[in-house]
Amino acid sequence: MSHSSTTRRRTTRRSGRDVARARRKLGFVHRHLKFLGKPQPTAEREELDDFEDRRLEIAARYEDYLGWVYHLDNQPRHAREHLEASVKKRADSENLYHLARVYLDQSATDRAEECCRRARAADMRGVNSTRIAKIEAEVNRRRSADAKARRL
Repeated sequence: MSHSSTTRRRTTRRSGRDVARARRKLGFVHRHLKFLGKPQPTAEREELDDFEDRRLEIAARYEDYLGWVYHLDNQPRHAREHLEASVKKRADSENLYHLARVYLDQSATDRAEECCRRARAADMRGVNSTRIAKIEAEVNRRRSADAKARRL
């Protein structure tokens, strides 16, 4: 058995686990969105605002996970649409990282870089800093390669 076939099988197996994990997260968020229901008709203004904040957060997370499932399933157009919708609803370091990854894969390096900048600002605890740094490094590598190609 060749090294490339072993690597390909390992990558496929890992990718399958990533898709399964993302689908589980998507199902979890979808159940929470359905469970949230509607606010009580007698709710006070503050309760309504809290309800709307929770609904937006869950809806944004749902769009994020759905977009990430599409990304892992190699459906870039759908991935981008859902991730952009997620960021529009409520931007956080995770959905900005996911969108940056999709932009990078689509060679939209300026947009990927902007998402990384915003993700860093939103990542107060540094949870996604390593993943963001990898995208930033790839953006810089591509820019250097482009600049070098223009000089030749």
